[in-house]
Amino acid sequence: MSNSGLAAGALAAVFRRATRSGALEKDFREAVEAHLLELARQSGIDLAPHTEVTLGSSGRADTIYNRFIIEWEKPGSLKPSNAATKNRETIAQCQRYGDSLFWRTRERAGRIVGCCTDGHWFIFLTKPDRRWEASDPVPVNEASCRRFLEYFFSLQSGVALLPEYLAEDFSAENARTQRAVRALYQTLEKHGNAPALKALFDQWAAFFGAVTEYEQWRVKLANEDALRKMVRAFGLPQDGLDLNRFFFATHTFFAILTKLLAYLIVGRYTDLPTGGLADWKNLSADQLRERFADLEKGGPFHTAGIRNFLEGDFFAWYVRFFTPELAACLRAVVERLADYDPATLDLAPAPTQDLLKKLYHRLVSPHIRKALGEYYTPDWLAQRLLNMLDGGQFRGDPDVRLLDPTCGSGTFLVMAINAIRRNSIAQSLAPDELLRKICHNIVGIDLNPLAVIAARTNYLLALGPLLAHRGQEPLEIPVYLADSVMTPSRGDAQNLFEQDKVRVWLSIGQVELPLRLASQRGVAGLTHLLDEHLAKTPPTPPQDFTRRAEKALKACYSASKLKEQGLTAEQAWLKDEPTLAALYRTIYDLHKNGRNGMWARIIKNAFAPVFLAPFDFVAGNPPWINWQNLPEGYRNQTKHLWQQHGLFVHSGMDTILGKGKKDISTLVTYVAADSYLKDGGKLGFVITQSVFKTSGAGQGFRRFKSHRGTPLGVVWVDDFSEMQLFEGATNRTAVFILQKGK
Repeated sequence: MSNSGLAAGALAAVFRRATRSGALEKDFREAVEAHLLELARQSGIDLAPHTEVTLGSSGRADTIYNRFIIEWEKPGSLKPSNAATKNRETIAQCQRYGDSLFWRTRERAGRIVGCCTDGHWFIFLTKPDRRWEASDPVPVNEASCRRFLEYFFSLQSGVALLPEYLAEDFSAENARTQRAVRALYQTLEKHGNAPALKALFDQWAAFFGAVTEYEQWRVKLANEDALRKMVRAFGLPQDGLDLNRFFFATHTFFAILTKLLAYLIVGRYTDLPTGGLADWKNLSADQLRERFADLEKGGPFHTAGIRNFLEGDFFAWYVRFFTPELAACLRAVVERLADYDPATLDLAPAPTQDLLKKLYHRLVSPHIRKALGEYYTPDWLAQRLLNMLDGGQFRGDPDVRLLDPTCGSGTFLVMAINAIRRNSIAQSLAPDELLRKICHNIVGIDLNPLAVIAARTNYLLALGPLLAHRGQEPLEIPVYLADSVMTPSRGDAQNLFEQDKVRVWLSIGQVELPLRLASQRGVAGLTHLLDEHLAKTPPTPPQDFTRRAEKALKACYSASKLKEQGLTAEQAWLKDEPTLAALYRTIYDLHKNGRNGMWARIIKNAFAPVFLAPFDFVAGNPPWINWQNLPEGYRNQTKHLWQQHGLFVHSGMDTILGKGKKDISTLVTYVAADSYLKDGGKLGFVITQSVFKTSGAGQGFRRFKSHRGTPLGVVWVDDFSEMQLFEGATNRTAVFILQKGK
């Protein structure tokens, strides 16, 4: 840095003042750290010290500035010779931290440096090769402070892409995050009634309500000190705060972060022509908006041959309202992310596993997540469940199909992919073949839009170097924004073939699709045609759509379904044409009224559960939400399913009042076993232990027989009710495995 002599002299003076007689380690450390942060700010370095970082079994390092570890000691505790006991202990501790950091980041030799100091002495530790070298203690003065600052500044570039570092840089306590969420919320307040934005917001609220304790979280959060503290830190008024908009703004910020991280991941593993986020730093506000607009349209991902990364995404709305304040806030996010080194993904893959779960935990406090009913499966518990499914050790057979119907951020999916990549049979396959097998066989569904974008990013992260072998055929990440309970349950063959259609319910109303197009190829083809005809100038009129699209849509018909029904394509078209015309008119009217944007893609995802089955394994941690806490509309839509699967053992007013504490996890279990699991397949869920004990709905659950009469034999149960497995929760937990047909 310039004026290094002046900076070193000033730092030496800070050390002298901070180590006055009787000074405590905490006061000494805080005074020096404050000065270092100010020096970094003046030098244009966006620096965040990572304090009390847990480094495996080595303990907690005092402070890590990227690759510069500082071990602070009480002033006066170190001696002029490293033969002193305290010196030896401190050096050994710092070396252990350095080794742990090396194994987590796989940094090159010499790229991690340690410093032990009590304010009177510096001991510098370097590792030019295999062994650490500790300098003799040198007095803290202008010369030694110059050396200290050289390490401090030179080791800041290329931040290791670790969850802990991201979590501190983008936590709710970070001013960068607070400014961005505040700007997003204020933009929502100003433009929230714009037709297109309101339609997206309403659909997001419907999805969000179905996966959280909808009827209780408002009341809970109104009295939550954690929320009031968070809102106050974000600079938002507590009086008149719109909680839905606040969470939508928070989710939008997390989604932006996630997409930028995905951009780094894809750039690392593909031939994407990009200079990374460093190219974004010096763009004008208009140019920055164009980059974000391209990102939100999926431009970089389409270029990299990934078809559906942002399909059904709800969080691109901000690009239409790119205010100067938003531009400044998002520029700060880009500038910090640009400092991260994606090479960590290869050098240290284990710590980056499920990167976003750890990041989300720091963005939304455990108190707020508890009030929302958001609990994330610990990695060890997810691994145990997978092992139990596969006879004690999950082998990662690349030909075995696994579904998580409520996948959250994708913990089970990531673990399954990692196991496949370690499997010896998989390693003998050509990389492109292995990639296609994984993307066909490891599948996730979730109703939370934020969870879906996180799971898709974690899926990309787990695929890693395999992405370079995707070939010419566009790759689809098999994580879908859909209701894994409602849609497949319409898949009762007798009912569907009589009606020749399947339905989903969205905030825009009921949407119907011809059954004969309910295949992956059929829905993808239809979605493409809907987008193509709406994008024309002017859009194709409703009365002309089916005539112009007839040939292409007939080509998408499922031949097996036509054969089963004894129909020709012409006969099927006569039956299906009115349904397709009605579907196009619905989206055309939305488009005409400024409310389109992405409904064709939402519809594609919503129908995904119809054509995904069958699976060898179903695994996951379904939401634990009581019947009475579900949104009223969702209760009404799913009531017949509870009855169909025998989960309502009460009737009349008792049912309406939710007697027996029916939990939606029981319904997810029966629908998943019935609709997704092949005969002989196994299902493993983390579930509330009460379903094995309670009367009422628990009685229906414990029948373990599908509504078609297929037995569902329970082969294993772990009772964890004496353990607190989820952060801040007192839920009684169980893990169980059942086998279909047993």
